[in-house]
This record gives sequence, structure tokens and C-alpha cells, in this order.
Amino acid sequence: MNSELREMRTAILIMIAAGGSFWPTSVAKAVDNTAIVFGFKDYQHLPDLPKQSDELRSVVDVLKKQCGFSKILAVTDEPESLQRSGVNPTAHIQFSESVERAIRDCGSRLLIYISGHVLENQAGELYLAVPETDPTQQAPAGIQLAEISRLLQAAPKETSILLFLDSGRPGADGKPAGIAGAKVLNALQDIGNLVSFAACSEGQQSYANPETQRSLFSDSVGLAISGAADHDENQIITAKELFRFLFISIQTNAATIGVEQTPVIQTAGTVQTDIEILPFVKQSPKKTIRLVNRESGGTAIAYIRGKNIGQLKLGPSETKTLEVESITDIEFYTGTPNVGDKGWRKLVPAPGDTIDFRMARQMNQGQVWTTGFTNSLGMQLTLVYPGSFRMGRNEGDEFMFRVSGTTEESYTFGLKAELPSHTVQLTSPVYIGSHEVTVDQFRSFVQRAAYRSDAEKQGYQNQAYIDGTGNPTKTSGLSWHRPGFDQSGSHPVVHVTWNDADRFCRWLSLQEQTNYSLPTEAQWEYAARAGTQTAYWNSNDPERLTEIANVRDATAAARFPKWTNTSRSSDGFVFTAPVGQFRANPFGLHDVHGNVWEWCADRYDEAYYRSSLAVNPTGPDAGDERVYRGGCFY
Repeated sequence: MNSELREMRTAILIMIAAGGSFWPTSVAKAVDNTAIVFGFKDYQHLPDLPKQSDELRSVVDVLKKQCGFSKILAVTDEPESLQRSGVNPTAHIQFSESVERAIRDCGSRLLIYISGHVLENQAGELYLAVPETDPTQQAPAGIQLAEISRLLQAAPKETSILLFLDSGRPGADGKPAGIAGAKVLNALQDIGNLVSFAACSEGQQSYANPETQRSLFSDSVGLAISGAADHDENQIITAKELFRFLFISIQTNAATIGVEQTPVIQTAGTVQTDIEILPFVKQSPKKTIRLVNRESGGTAIAYIRGKNIGQLKLGPSETKTLEVESITDIEFYTGTPNVGDKGWRKLVPAPGDTIDFRMARQMNQGQVWTTGFTNSLGMQLTLVYPGSFRMGRNEGDEFMFRVSGTTEESYTFGLKAELPSHTVQLTSPVYIGSHEVTVDQFRSFVQRAAYRSDAEKQGYQNQAYIDGTGNPTKTSGLSWHRPGFDQSGSHPVVHVTWNDADRFCRWLSLQEQTNYSLPTEAQWEYAARAGTQTAYWNSNDPERLTEIANVRDATAAARFPKWTNTSRSSDGFVFTAPVGQFRANPFGLHDVHGNVWEWCADRYDEAYYRSSLAVNPTGPDAGDERVYRGGCFY
């Protein structure tokens, strides 16, 4: 552990995998729910909304397939929607007739999704803009909110009305082209049984992702009603759960593009936020378990499926598959004859339809059974089972590497924080990145989230070895895509701050609806040690680090003769190495020593080990610095 600021660092991601992200397989039942979807992409006198059709179509798709809405009326400028509706093609008449029809036919729920421009006329009245609306006219065409309120008041008292309003989009000058949603909701307070959500607060505007041009609000609503908002996992979404998800999702996505947007919830009458507003089901395909033998010899694994015990034999480097309704329907035998019976173990669910069960990693004459999966960015994650271990270093551990020119005091500062050695127990399984985050993976995040790293925004002077002497030089203009030395997309990303790494995790969580985060320091060290007790996972000998890590070695010494404290052996790399070039530890993780530093979630305190919790420690409660672990190529 070390507290001084370093620039060559990256993040190993973890996901708390026990529970939370999966829904049972079932079929949506058509219930007597009705929805109206309103929005136009082309306007004659107002800013166009080019992705409006895509946004509304995705909302309609979720309502039909996962929320059981049997009737959905569309009021858009899509020709087919006007033809299907069978009502007057004039937009404001079509909307009024659709509301009247919905109220006449609806059952227990009426959902209205409105996306577009809301304006205020000279009389101070609010109205929805339609394609021909010209706000410069004394009596511009549009749909009066007072008329909408009057129509909705005719809904049966037993009908719950749910309103989503995405207004306040920016025009060409970047300023809102209409009224923010929060102000609009105030005009609809006299409607009974109404729960309404607006995309942004007063004084704000509703933004779109610069890359996709899709509204942050519509994308978050689509995720929410498809099940992501079901916090207690009972397949019914309450108003409170829905707003909780929208509040986190929209603000987080807005922050990644450097803006502020806060959604608003409002209820009318006696409606409470714990009202159950949306039942949903998520249809899940069968899961495939891919059994992978990574060893050079044959192996066999026993499993229980229901009440039947079976066995699969795999040859060297062979892969076989099993298909199951649920991952938890099957158990694998994880005992080994040489070590003792460790019993039967269920898998921990993972995102996606296929997970790997990687077998026969040798550790202390025994076998380590692991599972894993690959996410949408191509990141491989490995399941690490819970357990106990000795955290920290022993007094006699030998450390041979330190940066040339550093004082003994600065070198030993971080080592003092690794004392005393103490027992820590981790009680939950986690998925941890098998490799450091790569340049390509970070680039995908930057491009899709329109994110600028701290180094690019703040103009930090980062260290690099670009002057030919081998001395670290503070240089302006360096960042993750200009590190100061050659890297390809498969190298670990560098020059990222803890804040950059945290934003990456939060963005990935929203993209995959799975809880990604940085590991705690205890989780990191437990996974890095992988059941070993030596200073390094392969031995106590620093000279053997080149077998498993990219460190200060003979290759670097040949390039920079002034370097000291280098290994006599060679790892073959001067600067960073592509991830996964070295042998994985017994838990299946690469580069836990060397290559680049890896951020942890914990705050830093040199004395923390003296008072650390014995079970699931998460670090100090306060502190300006963060923990990073693992060492670096220099």
C-alpha cells in the first residue's frame, strides 16, 4: 500500500455477484393496462429530435413484452402509427381522442409517455408543441396542458395514472427550447391517482448522449421499467423504486458528459410513493455452462443436477457445455482426493447467457475450481469464492525493487502501512477482472460516455520515460491515449485517476445493469494471494517475479543503464506489457504483481491495519488519498 501520487495505474473491476441481477423465467401475462406514447422527431419551427422514433419504439417494446400492456396508442409523426390509430391525423386531435379512448378502455393502469417541447404562450398557459407549432404566433398550435388535465380527471378512481415527461431539450444554441419538466408537473396537480416523473428540475434541461443522440431520460426509463428499478426483486416496481433508479442513473450519465440533470417525481392527491405502479416480468433464456479444462492433462468433474449425479470427462484443453434453466439448478463437486472433501458448491450467477467453469488450476497439490464470464466490453471476469487469509506483510519479507533516486524514507513509507499482518475473513463471492483494464476497453467507455479524463481536463503533469535517460520526467499533455511511450489497445490503460476509474465502473454498471465497482483492498489482496502465504504468489524470491510479472528487470536495465534495483532475470518488456502475457495466479488473475498499479475502493491511512475490521473491511471512513496495489513496471 502506498499513499504518494503515481500516474501509471489502472483499475481491476469487481462485481458483487451474490444476488441482484436476474429474474425468473416466465411469460408476460396480458393485463388490462393501456399506454399512450406521444412525440415527434420533425418540427417546422423548433429544434428537431432526430432519435425520437427510436426512443419511443424502445419504450413501447418494453411495455409490451415485459410490463404486460395490452393496448398502446402512438401519437407520433411515424406514418404507420397515424394509420394504425384510426383517428384524425391532426396531431392535437389525435392525442385528445387517444386519451379519451384510453380512459374509456383502460383498466387498473394508464401510462402516458410524452417526449417533446413544452412551451408557454403569451397568456402564461403551457402547451405541448406539435410539428406545425410556431411559438412566434399569437395563438400557436399545440395541446393545452389544461385540456390534458381535464381529460385525465375523467379517469376512473380505481385507475392509477403514470406520466413520464421528457421536455426541456436544448436548441441549436444549447439553451432549452421549452419548459423544464418540473414546472410542467405543477400544472397537473389536480389529477387524482397521478404519479408523474419529469426528466429535469427547473432551471435545467433534458440532455441527450452526444454519441447516440438518444435522451438520457428515455434510456433510463427503458431500463427502469424493464426490471432494473425493482430494488427488492419482487417483480413489482413501486414509484419510490422507479424514482430511486432514475435519480441515480440520469445524474450519473449526465456527469459523464459534464452536465447536471436531476429528474423529478411528483404525486397528486393521496397517492404515496410506495404505490405499486408497474408489474413486470423478464424472459430469460436458458443458461449455458461452459466447462473448460485449462490443463495439459485430462480431468473429470462430478455434478448434481436435480437429484441425479453425473460426471463429465474432459481431455487436455477440452471444452464441453451443459444447458440449464437456472445456474443454481446445478452443483459441482469441488473436493479433491489429495486435500480432502471440500464438498459440493453451487455456482454464483453471472450476467449473460453463458458462463465458464474453469477447472483444475493447481495450487498446493490441490485444485482450484473457478467460474467466469466475458462482459460486453470483452473484459474477462473470474469468480473468487469467499474465505479467510492473512492480510499484510511479514516483518521478514524481502523487497528488492524501488525507483532509482528515492530515499529510504519514501521507499519504506508504504511498507509501514502493510503492518501488522492480520487475519481477514471475506464472506461474499465476487467476480474480479482477470486482467487489468485495457486501453481499448477504456477507449470504448470514453467514446460511448463522451467522457474526458481528469488528466485531460486538469492538465496534470504526469510522469513518463521519454527523455532517453530512464529518469521519470514530469510532462504536460500526457493522458491515457498519450502515455509517453508506445502502447497498443491490449496494454493496460495508464494516467487514470481514482475518479476516472470510479466513473468507468459506474458507467459500466448502468450499461450492463450489474453492480461493478473497484475492489476493496482486502478483496484485492485475497484475490492476488490466491491462497498462498509467500511474499509473492509464486515464491518468496524477488528474482522469480519475472516468471509471472512485468517488473524492473534486465530488459529495462539494458535500455536504461542508470537504473538500479533491477532483477538479474528478464521479463522481456521495458514499459507496460499487454495484459495476460504472464502466467495467472491460482485464482486465474493475471498481472497482480507489476505492469501497472491498480486502484482499490478504500481510502488510505498508514495506521489502518492496526484497527482494521476482521470481517469484510472496507478501509478508513475518511481520508483524501486512495489505496492502490500491485506494483508497476518501473
